[in-house]
Amino acid sequence: METRYPWRLQAPIYGVGFFATAIYYTSMVLVPLQAVALGASPAMLGLVFAARHFLPLLLSIHAGALMDRVGVRRVMIGVALLGAMVPLFYPGASWLWVLILCQLFAGLTDILGWMGAQTLIGHHLGSRTGYAGRLTAIAKGGPLLGPLVAGASWDQLGPWGGFGVLSLLALGMLVSALALPRREADIAAPAPAARAGRLAAARTLLPRPADYVSAFRLIGQPAIAMVTLLGAVYHLVAAIQGTFYLSWLTGMGLGATEIGGLVSLGAAAGAGGALLTGRLCRYVPGPWLLLLASWAAVVFVCLTPMIAGLTMLGVFMALRMGALGVSQPLTVSLLLGAVGPGERGLSIGLRGTLNRVASIAAPVLMGLIAELFGVEAAFYVIGGAMSLGFAAMILYFRRHRDTLPPLWRRRAAPDAAAAPPLVRFGPASLPRAS
Repeated sequence: METRYPWRLQAPIYGVGFFATAIYYTSMVLVPLQAVALGASPAMLGLVFAARHFLPLLLSIHAGALMDRVGVRRVMIGVALLGAMVPLFYPGASWLWVLILCQLFAGLTDILGWMGAQTLIGHHLGSRTGYAGRLTAIAKGGPLLGPLVAGASWDQLGPWGGFGVLSLLALGMLVSALALPRREADIAAPAPAARAGRLAAARTLLPRPADYVSAFRLIGQPAIAMVTLLGAVYHLVAAIQGTFYLSWLTGMGLGATEIGGLVSLGAAAGAGGALLTGRLCRYVPGPWLLLLASWAAVVFVCLTPMIAGLTMLGVFMALRMGALGVSQPLTVSLLLGAVGPGERGLSIGLRGTLNRVASIAAPVLMGLIAELFGVEAAFYVIGGAMSLGFAAMILYFRRHRDTLPPLWRRRAAPDAAAAPPLVRFGPASLPRAS
C-alpha cells in the first residue's frame, strides 16, 4: 500500500518552494524595471540578469552536498536570512554595476531555496512525481501573487515598494524553513561545532573539491545526463522571459501592473500543467513528455515578436508556462529516483549548476545577438537553434531505441488509471502520481 505523508510534513516543504519561486519571478519583474530606469543597453541588461546566476553556478554543487551533510533545514534558514537583507540595497543603486553586485548575492536565495525544496521531496516524500507535481503547482502560487503585488507596489510606491515585497517573501521562506522537520541525519550527527569546535564548523561550510568530482561523475549516467540537460531548458526559457521578453513588452507600452499580470497568468497555467503531469504520464512516457514539453516552451517564447495585443500575449504566456509546468515535476522525480539517498542533494546541485550555465549563457548570447541584429532577431535565432537541437535529440532516440531505458520505449500500463504506475528510469523506481 502506498505511503501517504501528513500535511504537517508536506506544508513547510511546499512553503519553501512557494516563497523561493515567488522571489525569483518577482525579481524578473522588478530588476529589469530598475535596470531600464538606469539606462541599461540590451547587452548590459543581459549581464544584469546573468549576474544573478554567477554565485549559484559556483556554489550549487557545494550547497547540494552541504544539504546532504548538515541538513536542508539549516541551509534554508541561512539563505532565507540573506534573501531578506539583499533586496533593501536595490532601490539605492544608482549605477548598473551596483545593481550587478546586488544580483550576485540575491540569486542565492531563490535558486538555493528551490534546490532545497526539491531535495526535501526526496528526503521526506519518497521522490514521488505526485508530490513533486504538487510542489510545483503550489509554488506557482508565489509568482501568481508576488509579481502582481510587486508591480502594483512599484507603480504606487516606487522601487522601495517593489523591492520591499521581495524582503517580505524571504521572511515567509524563513518561517517555512524553521517549520521543517529535522531529518534523521540532522539528529543522529552532532553539529560540527559541538564535535570539534568552531574551526571544524567553518570547514564544514567550505566547498570540497571531492564533492564537485562526485557530482560530475553522476552525469556519466545516461538517465541523469538526459534529465539534467532537458531540465536546463526551463531556465533558458526563464532567462529569455526575464530579460528580452520583458524588454519587448516594455517597448510595446505595457506598464508594470500589466506585465506583472501576464507573469501571474503564466504562473497559474504552470500550476495547472504541473497537476496534469501524472495523468499525461499515463499516455506518454515521462522522459518523452519532458522533451516535448520543453520544446513547446521554447517555441512559444521565441514567437513573441509575432504576437500583437495583450490577449494573445496572455494566451502564449499560458501555453508556454503550462508546458514548463509539465516539465518541472518530471525533472525532479526522474532525477531523484535515479540516485541513492545520500546523493539527492548532490544530484540537485549538479542540475542547478547546469541550469545556471543555461541561465547565464542565454541572456548574454541574446544580448550580443540583439546588439548585432536587433532584439527581434535574437528571439528567432535562439528558437531556431534550440529547435534543431530538440529535433536532433528526437532522431537520436528513435534510431537508438533499443539502447534506451525501458520507459523511453513504452507507455504506461493499461491499468494506469487504477493505480499509480511506477516510473523505472535508471536504478530506482517511483510512482508517477500520489
